[in-house]
Order: sequence, then C-alpha cells, then structure tokens
Amino acid sequence: WFAEHRAAAVREAVVLSREAEVRNEPAASSSTAFVLHEGAEVVLEGHRGRWSEISLAGDLRGWVETDRIAEL
Repeated sequence: WFAEHRAAAVREAVVLSREAEVRNEPAASSSTAFVLHEGAEVVLEGHRGRWSEISLAGDLRGWVETDRIAEL
C-alpha cells in the first residue's frame, strides 16, 4: 500500500526555459550541478523560497528557480 500511495503522490514538472541551471543549494551563488533544457521532465521534491528541489532518474538532484519550471 505505501509504495502505491507514494507513487500516486509523485509531483512532476517540466522545464519551461531554454536552459535551467540546477544548483547544489537553493541560492544563485551556489555552484551549478547540471543544466536542463526546455521540455525536460523532472520530479518535484519540494520548495524553499523561490527555489524548487527537483530530481531525475539516476540520483541526480538539485535546486532550480521555480519560475523556470511548471508543475504537470
């Protein structure tokens, strides 16, 4: 039951901007972990201020400015 409930609660988002820098911490001064491109789909993990924590398959995780993505 828990696994089914968790899967149903997954929130996904798509990158809206041509490029979105994913940072290691929720701050513009933080180093860039990787870059995503328009149309990339991510899992939305949470929010902190104007930042959204996202993850991708393969254990990639980081922070992106919330206005660069849209929740699906």
